[in-house]
Amino acid sequence: MNQKMRITYSALVVESDDKHAQYIKAIIERKFDNIKVYIVQGPDAGFNLLKYTSIDMFIIDPNLKGTKSSGIRFATEILSKSFLTQIIFQTHINDLQFQAQLHNKFGHSPYIRKSALNFEEKLVNRVRYALSFVSKHDPRRLVLKKKSRSFCFDIREIIYVFKMPNERTIVVNHFNYLTHEIASTFVPNIGLADVINSLQVKQDLIRIQDCYLINPAMVQVINHTTGEVEMRDGKTSIGIGKTYRKSVGIILNSLLN
Repeated sequence: MNQKMRITYSALVVESDDKHAQYIKAIIERKFDNIKVYIVQGPDAGFNLLKYTSIDMFIIDPNLKGTKSSGIRFATEILSKSFLTQIIFQTHINDLQFQAQLHNKFGHSPYIRKSALNFEEKLVNRVRYALSFVSKHDPRRLVLKKKSRSFCFDIREIIYVFKMPNERTIVVNHFNYLTHEIASTFVPNIGLADVINSLQVKQDLIRIQDCYLINPAMVQVINHTTGEVEMRDGKTSIGIGKTYRKSVGIILNSLLN
């Protein structure tokens, strides 16, 4: 087992400057080993990604260049769906009036200037706050109810769900952050469609094969040679079915951008 494995949160960087986006990603990945960073260059790509996976925090340039809609409109729509979503604004604009406008509109969302000498320190502090805020709330759970008993899993702990061949039984492979062990729980008389219908947020688990659902935040790397995703448990590789390559590709391209 990978001893560094921990519950993973997700952050989406929405930034038209790819070099700066990579800089943000490098900072976060160096300071936090439990945050998975996605990158998109505009709102359209951001909304597309959100069709397939859920995001815990957003790092947004409020004035994106070369896009049909600005980062402000993107943030407004995100917060309209969940006002508790954590958003961090980072911009080159050095204007107190602009900062005040953002504060009046978005309240708790912090503001960082890209040109600030302590940009990295401020970013880390803002991400740390957002992470602690997310952690305080009850995590989303996958609850599978059967007549004899109920099975309950923290979504963030799930690595993948597998349907056993020729059986109406699934196996939930999950990481227990208290014991630091990986367990496999067998749930009889249930299929993958039942699992999907039980999700509070459908993007928490994505279909990668007819018999596999994976947690995108638990993906370690994609092997383009074999067409497989390697999971963060350090021992699981799952091939991507042809039917699912588009949706999986959107997620992985954002992760590996």
